[in-house]
Amino acid sequence: MEITCSVSNCGGKPAFQCKCKVPAVFICDQHFSTHIKIKNLTHQYEFLSVNSLQQSPPTPPTIPQPQPIRGNLKNPDIQKLLDSLPAATKQTLYKASNIAPGAADLLANLPSNKGPRKEHIEKIVYSAKEFYEGEIENDKESGTGIFQGECIYEGDWKNGFPHGKGELKQGSARLFGNWYMGTITGQGELVLLNGDKYIGEFRDNKFQGDGKYTFSNGQEIEGYFRDHFLISNEIFTCIPNDYLKSIDTMKTDLSIKNPQRFEVLCKIFNEPLVKIEEKDSHQNTIKFFKNNSLTLVSINIETGEKTEDTLNSESKCGFLAGICEIHGMLFHFGGLMGEKSTGNAFLLNPERKEINWLAAGNRRSSPCAINTENTVYVFGGSDNFLHFLPSAEKYSFDIHAWTQIPPMPQPSDSMSGILIGNYIVLSGYLHTKIYVFNISNETYSETLEVPDFKDKVFFLGGGKGYMLCAKKMFESRSGSPFEWKAIRDIVYNSGWPIGNPLRKGKIFYWYTSDKELWKFDLDTKGVFLIKKFK
Repeated sequence: MEITCSVSNCGGKPAFQCKCKVPAVFICDQHFSTHIKIKNLTHQYEFLSVNSLQQSPPTPPTIPQPQPIRGNLKNPDIQKLLDSLPAATKQTLYKASNIAPGAADLLANLPSNKGPRKEHIEKIVYSAKEFYEGEIENDKESGTGIFQGECIYEGDWKNGFPHGKGELKQGSARLFGNWYMGTITGQGELVLLNGDKYIGEFRDNKFQGDGKYTFSNGQEIEGYFRDHFLISNEIFTCIPNDYLKSIDTMKTDLSIKNPQRFEVLCKIFNEPLVKIEEKDSHQNTIKFFKNNSLTLVSINIETGEKTEDTLNSESKCGFLAGICEIHGMLFHFGGLMGEKSTGNAFLLNPERKEINWLAAGNRRSSPCAINTENTVYVFGGSDNFLHFLPSAEKYSFDIHAWTQIPPMPQPSDSMSGILIGNYIVLSGYLHTKIYVFNISNETYSETLEVPDFKDKVFFLGGGKGYMLCAKKMFESRSGSPFEWKAIRDIVYNSGWPIGNPLRKGKIFYWYTSDKELWKFDLDTKGVFLIKKFK
């Protein structure tokens, strides 16, 4: 009897035999794809040579098989206890406990050896896009394996953590070296997304030890790194605090899963170090204008001599302005004009005593002005009605215009601040808190609470920030604006800095609203009154 397709009313010659039923069914080419889609059947098919088409057999479509997902089947402490028992005892325990059918057979066949069990598995799946493929031991990633997700880690593992030699990659960035319990520790190499490169020693995912950092433009800094920063020849480096906090948390919290760990580690690929050169001031005199006038006051820091010059200009200038040095010129913004604040801005050529007027900003007196490469940031002060201001703005010399930036958490005048890396540290009168402004994302964070609300004075030296307030001197950790501590008592008590503070070597000079000239010695940490003016 001739065999035909089992589909009713077909009668075609079969090309496949499928053992999904008893007896087996025969399917022609036309109905094969429809047949294997029938659910609740286990399809086992084979090609038949009786195919009358006399051509190469079609390739059966592949039925996707689900990937196994590995998980912990039982408590590891219970597992150790059961491993030590004979197989018959295990069987009895399961039956006595009324365990579900099949579980007794599973337990009876467990290996009874007490040594570590290692086996190859295809995957441990964390999520739809994240998985581990490699060796395991006691249901944890151990041996050699690969993690794949938004990034790729390939190398050695132990007890569920990268441990041994390994490489983490994301795009063109890579982090290669020795790993210890999920952290890169020992010799390593880092290539960032922007092309920067570090070769040297690591500890707990941070630069720690001898190393060399090469910027993408070819410049190099080399020396002994501590906690991801370097001090060498008045150059220091700074990395965003978010990354440092994240890796410190990851070190202490071992419950954080590998996908989240790699997500944190990959932040380093897009966080290049910031190279800072602490430069001396071009000036030898502190300068400021008298109230509502064109009278320029100059105080020589070497002789203590005070002189006055009257400038020629179409407009008068304000007293208690925000002043900073940029490109050898003095940027002057705001100040008091009589009893009201002004928003006038200009550049002063200190040698020629010439004024170049700029676009005006918001009215404010006693703000702080902090310069970066080609931008000046202005914070706080008092408005036209002498109300304290939280507002802030920046002037760009690229577009010659002002732009508003987010306001400070609290209003204040008599502002003072410094630049550390990509951060501006600032505070003012009536503030008991020190704030850090992140230039990259224009956000504020609180870093320190001081015991008094009086005026503050800031300096930057040797990669560290220094602040004077309420007869106390505070010092930041090198390269970081987020960690401060009180280091000594001082005689300086009050007075807002007026004019442009100066740095000469390791000596800082400033003039105060109390008509006093002071200096700070970076080596001795001494604060000295040079002269009090009448």
